[in-house]
Amino acid sequence: MRPLALLLLLQTLPGAAQAPVDVDRLAWMSGCWVAAQGGMVIEEAWLGPRAGLMMGVSRTVRDGVVVGTERLEITSDSAGVVYRAWPSGQAPASFRAVSVTEFEAVFEDPAHDFPQRIAYRRVAEGIDARVESLDGANGFDIPYRRGCGSLNP
Repeated sequence: MRPLALLLLLQTLPGAAQAPVDVDRLAWMSGCWVAAQGGMVIEEAWLGPRAGLMMGVSRTVRDGVVVGTERLEITSDSAGVVYRAWPSGQAPASFRAVSVTEFEAVFEDPAHDFPQRIAYRRVAEGIDARVESLDGANGFDIPYRRGCGSLNP
């Protein structure tokens, strides 16, 4: 059988996976990002989209001590793009994309205690993240810039 014919056959089989294209729109989040605020450093690294999946990790260090870690992923299912987080010491959480553009991604879960909204925005200097409640009353900003491991406050 010819390679192209085999590929077409495999794609038509029941359960054959096809990569969702929506996650590809978030390729601008790829890379290693760092934010320093006071005595705290937050590092977040994202692998670029491949096969409909982006994988990430985060580490928060305060005054030389690790105070939090997180495993992250962005994928999609039949309902759209999903941001999943496994923060240290907490139950995993899933947030649905309510907006995905080439410059911004906004994910929400109204049933989650905090945060209920996580937003990433591409800016000239890097990525600005916003973590907040849906009403915006509680939240904080994280101004990420390129370069994990490059800041040692």
